[in-house]
Amino acid sequence: ILAATLIGLPWADGGRSPVGQVALVLLLGLAGAAGFLARDVRPPLRPSLLLALGAILVGASALQTIHPDRTIHALLLLVAYLLAAALAARAARDAPWTERALLDAVSLSGLLVVGLGTLWLIRGNDGGFYANALIGPFGYPNAVAGFLLLVGGAAAAALQSDWSRIERGAALVACAACLFGLYFTRSRGAWVAVAVGCLCWASIQWQHEWSSRHLWVVLAALTLLAGLSLAGSRVAGLLPFLWPGGPELPADTSVQWRLSILRWTWAMIRDHPWLGVGPGAFPVALIHYQQIPYLSGENPHNLYAEIAVEYGLIAGLLFSVGLAICLVRVAMATRRISATHPVRGRRAALLAALVAFAIHSGMDLDWSFPAVALLAAVILGLAAAGLPLRHPRSPRYPSLWRTAALLVLAAAAILALTRYYSATLVAWGRDALAAGDLARAEQYLIRAQHLNPLSFSA
Repeated sequence: ILAATLIGLPWADGGRSPVGQVALVLLLGLAGAAGFLARDVRPPLRPSLLLALGAILVGASALQTIHPDRTIHALLLLVAYLLAAALAARAARDAPWTERALLDAVSLSGLLVVGLGTLWLIRGNDGGFYANALIGPFGYPNAVAGFLLLVGGAAAAALQSDWSRIERGAALVACAACLFGLYFTRSRGAWVAVAVGCLCWASIQWQHEWSSRHLWVVLAALTLLAGLSLAGSRVAGLLPFLWPGGPELPADTSVQWRLSILRWTWAMIRDHPWLGVGPGAFPVALIHYQQIPYLSGENPHNLYAEIAVEYGLIAGLLFSVGLAICLVRVAMATRRISATHPVRGRRAALLAALVAFAIHSGMDLDWSFPAVALLAAVILGLAAAGLPLRHPRSPRYPSLWRTAALLVLAAAAILALTRYYSATLVAWGRDALAAGDLARAEQYLIRAQHLNPLSFSA
């Protein structure tokens, strides 16, 4: 179920369409239910202080949100991502062949996105602002870049000697396709993330692959690559902000937009420092801060700032610290594996992909696309599968635990279905209103409001 979702979700507008979102929650709920119905009913997410504190902060922020409908939507997706990471980690521990299946599915998904995206690029992408960039089914080149960063890491993880030649050949083709696709996305930030990810991989593998001199050569080459990627109009666009009295240079609207929205984001954090504006409510709160000429925006192009705005500054710091601790633990566990063991190379590649994605998420809106976020969650689960488990034990009341977990998953599935059907009715109501059929439009909108009373659009 998880592998099929990884392959199919990018084609639902990167997972942003109503069909993609309801499919994600339903399918992950089904996968979670299948896991809980197995004979072994150990919880896939073990209790911990960080997890408990994070749940408290998320719940408190959700209770005082400024937009309940968006908050429910964000929490449903968050549950799906947590399930994906937990199920991937547990499957990789209990049945190692599932890790191979998931990585093969990721490579196939990347090949499909690059292949069809390139075909559309040759045809001109139906014109528009991104007619000359690779946008694939996502409709946005930087989202494709974030997706390909993760796919490239997953494909590199499959290039180990313990896998068959066919799998390694397909993984090699996927790696080449990802580099090709990254070039045509025109994303400079993605190349910076690639450079940092490669440095992370080299720092783990250099004792096995190279001498320290070779490591410094790679460091210099990647630093040059990062410098070249930032050269040009982007640097020129930054100079007026860094040196207001300097000569006037051609403006880079992308840089201006990012700097402006980060200023507004910081103002929102100052006004709502403790619990934020509510999960998923950033676009609604932004309306009260943005100024001409920028009168739209769904994301501050920085995952960490967005979490601080929506969940509160403490939750933002907790997420950043928790992610850093997780990545450091994975790196330490990987370094303890024998230098010649293929698992070490696989874990190092997955870790490098996560580090590159973490860097890119600080510069763009990768996380706003559920297909990209789901892939990141699965790779995080696979990378964390090798961490040592502390005090593994079954719950004291397994039947109670199983019942509670299944009830939560059933509630999430029902909410996803009613929200999707409500959105469909709203769309039908708007069409009827445009056609002048007021009675039918009113009927559709009233039914939509009954299914989703928190929706403002109905």
